[in-house]
Order: sequence, then C-alpha cells, then structure tokens
Amino acid sequence: QNLLKFEIAQVADSNTDAVFFAISENIGKALVFNQSRFYFAGGLHFDSTPLIYADRFNNKITNQSYKSIGPELNFQYNYHWNSIWSTEVKTSFFSPMIGISSPDGTKIKPSLSYDLELKLLYTINDKFDLYGGLNHTDHSLKSQAITGGSSFALPGDVNEIKFTATYMIFGMEYFY
Repeated sequence: QNLLKFEIAQVADSNTDAVFFAISENIGKALVFNQSRFYFAGGLHFDSTPLIYADRFNNKITNQSYKSIGPELNFQYNYHWNSIWSTEVKTSFFSPMIGISSPDGTKIKPSLSYDLELKLLYTINDKFDLYGGLNHTDHSLKSQAITGGSSFALPGDVNEIKFTATYMIFGMEYFY
C-alpha cells in the first residue's frame, strides 16, 4: 500500500511565549500482514525552532526563530486489535539542512533530530485513519557562530539549540 501522510505539531512555552512548529509530509510504502502493518517513508520536514534571548539586566526576553527544511525518514509499526482500533509505534529521524530564515543571518549546519510516538488509531475505512497519542521529540539545530565585534566565538565555532519535549498529538492518515 502507498501512504500519503501530513502532520502538524506545535508546542508552546507559556513562560517565554516560545513556539516550536513543525510540518512533515511523507510518501512511503506499507507492508501489510495479518493483524499488523509495517510502514517506512521519506519526505520533507519543515520546522520553526525558537531562539530565546534573555537580558537579565533589563529583565527582557526576546523570542525569535530559525526556519529550516530538510529530509525526514520514518519507520512505523501498527498492531490491529480489531477492524476499528489499533496501536502504533513510530520513530522519525530528520535533519535541518537548508535555512529558510534565521534571526541573526547565520547559516544552518546539518544535525540529527528524532521523534518517538505512541498512538491509538481509529479506522474509518481501509484508506483513512484518525489518531491521537504522545510524541517525544529531541530536536537539535546547529548554526554557524557569529564572530567579531563583542563575540567570543572563533571562526568555525558552532551554536546549537536543543529542544526536548513530550506532547499530545492528533492527526489523520490516508492510504491510497
């Protein structure tokens, strides 16, 4: 079976108003067995990673973001309890490769990030599923460090933003 999958994720931090936003679109194949399905796919991953500057002297927080796009690879296993309900474990690996925009004009360096999901699916028909569950993400974005001026960075130094979160997800799958 072929699979077209579109996912949107958004996580917010109420203390800083920082928002992590990601969109994935994947095309892949599903191998179907008696009560289970193994699926693998590749596609594009877009995300907006928050960059927070904290000024302790003026008690001010500035929220900006890096926007990037890169490849994504997914592996997923479904077990069907009956014709309507199933559970799923999925892992995704993705890498921000191309910077669309950055607050300080620096270039993005490739870095590896991953997601791990556990979902409960409701099957509407043999082509359409709705789901909800939990996602754990460990997101890393690296960029070239700014040198000169008041910066202590040396040429070739790299900045890294790490984002780790566990959150609820909801979505749909369409098999064609």
